[in-house]
Amino acid sequence: MAESLDRVVQVQQACQQRYQNNLAFFKAHYPEIYRHFVNYEWRGCQFVIDPSSGKVDLNDNGKPLYGMDAKDYAEQELATFCATSHTQLEINSIGTYGRDSFNAQRFFGKTARYLAQLMLSNCGQEASYQLSGFYPLIVFMGVGLGHHIAELIEREEVHHAVIVESNFNHFAASLHSIDWQKICGRFNKQSGQMLSFILHQPEETLTASIWQQLLHFRPIFPLTTIFYNHRGYQPYWHVINQLNDSLILAVTGLGEYDDEVNQVNNAIHNMYQSVDILPYSTPLFEGRIIVVGSGPSLDNRIEELKQVCNDATVISSGTALKVLYHHGIKPDIHIEIETDKLTAAALDYIDDKEWMANILFIGPAQVSPIVFNRFRDKAMFFRKSGAVGKMFGLLGPQLEDTTPTVVNGAFALAAYYGAREILLFGIDCGFYHKESHHAEGTLYSDPDLAHYFKVGAEFEDSEVFEINSVANTSIFSTRILFTSKRVLESSIARLDSSVCKVYNCSDGAAIVGAEHIAAGKLATMSEPSAGKSHGLKEYLLGGLSPVDNTLVDRSVQTSAAELKQLSNGLAQILEKRLDKLHDISLLCGKLSQLLQAEKLNSSGCGLALVKGSIDHLVYLLYSASFTKQSDLQFATEWRVQVQKFLQDISSHYDKVVNKKFVLEQDPWLDKSLYDAED
Repeated sequence: MAESLDRVVQVQQACQQRYQNNLAFFKAHYPEIYRHFVNYEWRGCQFVIDPSSGKVDLNDNGKPLYGMDAKDYAEQELATFCATSHTQLEINSIGTYGRDSFNAQRFFGKTARYLAQLMLSNCGQEASYQLSGFYPLIVFMGVGLGHHIAELIEREEVHHAVIVESNFNHFAASLHSIDWQKICGRFNKQSGQMLSFILHQPEETLTASIWQQLLHFRPIFPLTTIFYNHRGYQPYWHVINQLNDSLILAVTGLGEYDDEVNQVNNAIHNMYQSVDILPYSTPLFEGRIIVVGSGPSLDNRIEELKQVCNDATVISSGTALKVLYHHGIKPDIHIEIETDKLTAAALDYIDDKEWMANILFIGPAQVSPIVFNRFRDKAMFFRKSGAVGKMFGLLGPQLEDTTPTVVNGAFALAAYYGAREILLFGIDCGFYHKESHHAEGTLYSDPDLAHYFKVGAEFEDSEVFEINSVANTSIFSTRILFTSKRVLESSIARLDSSVCKVYNCSDGAAIVGAEHIAAGKLATMSEPSAGKSHGLKEYLLGGLSPVDNTLVDRSVQTSAAELKQLSNGLAQILEKRLDKLHDISLLCGKLSQLLQAEKLNSSGCGLALVKGSIDHLVYLLYSASFTKQSDLQFATEWRVQVQKFLQDISSHYDKVVNKKFVLEQDPWLDKSLYDAED
């Protein structure tokens, strides 16, 4: 008996000492974790020591988690994990870039296109990646007493890790059972290794928290990430499945330098030619706003739209304008988000200046000035993301989730100005037939514009996938349309559903948070209590404000300085040779560390200009290097080309922004992004 008590006391003392050491470590290196757990009180959990053996367990509401032997449980679980997720595993994920991924012939586009073609000639287009004796990234779903983490980190080479625990009691218990300083010490920040903790109580928001963290590990996530679900916890399987279902979103809409600098060029023109800025939001408008896209279901519901449009503010988006014109529906507001000059060419196909005269045109500041000049009444806002938003966003309202398609921008506008009810027409986020992906009468069906606008017959099987429709059947979607749907769902989720109702009057993809209203049922719905909301347009026109050009000039100079400093830092990281996969995995960490530090220590202008391009380029490198066909020769040429891109980018940017901004003298305004600069 005395021997058993001594054993218990020894274990208790060791646990207490470990607890104190862990708190001291977290206080020095992870102060937020320290502050949360220094005075943490357990509820419903108990750390258990077997007096006969000294083995430990964790009782959670009276239930032992490890069968009274946490270490043995960890050994068995690790054996199973390593048998199925070993360091020579072949992982099926998202494919490498294809032959047409980079068609533009501008500054970044030429580098990316050359490297993409070289990659394809070396290893072909693959969607399978081979580990090579180490784990690039493990997401530990669940800590518990943590022995599985300690043992795996000790035995295997793990470059990066995310440690997730939604139960604070369990993480508190781990402070007594494992040496966190030793575990964290295995991740050498100087060499590029990254370790993150997500200690999050509400499991319903856990997926979003993990997703945001994993984006820092791009492209290791989504290409070669392994999830370790401790104890096979069912809610964690649900989170893992959600993340895996969304992998395509991690590499969609990344942006790139050519587009960003073109947007900056457009925005400076717009501000110098005095396009006014929208007023900030107000809770004034409680009526109905109709957002119209050009999805194929608009054809079948156009008559229903005619019946309700007179009692609402109608916002048309993109190519929907031509469809509405054809059917005699005049929107109050029209929105575009594309920055290319092709948008102006599309508007010119409505040869009726009188009809367009009193439509209020709204776009982000980076829309081509040629597009703004097509309208008498016009105003701009700033997107929360991107270089233009970082540079000039303090001048006026910043809207979030306005991309990747124009319907996202239109919905963001309706939500920002306080609609009581939002109806979605022609927002299908997909199509039932590959040859009919837009409504009749849009430019996509015009054979004269086939050079610019993709016709449905050109969609290949590899470009589409199936998602759920409003009829609970399958519908085709694409990367961009699916991303648009998910962004739309995120925007809806942020609304207070007791204040704003969103109804899906389209017959395409199911949109979470937007109740589907079948054809013919809309007339039975009561109108919002506030009635007509046509005052929105008048309010916006009455609250416009001019641009302060001194702030514009200052922001331009700040962006140039930040871009030069950041590009020099990135080029310095690439000075080290890339001789093996180990080097490439750690390079991803080093680049991510620098980009995250830049986000914290600058205005973000330079970061926004270059980050998307770095994401694309590193994706090219990583995906090519981890295919089975790779011989790492590509990595050598990649390093040379990317260093040159980074060395030249600052002078290229200076040439663009340090000039006289006269519309008639800027050749960029007459070119598409697909055209060469010179």
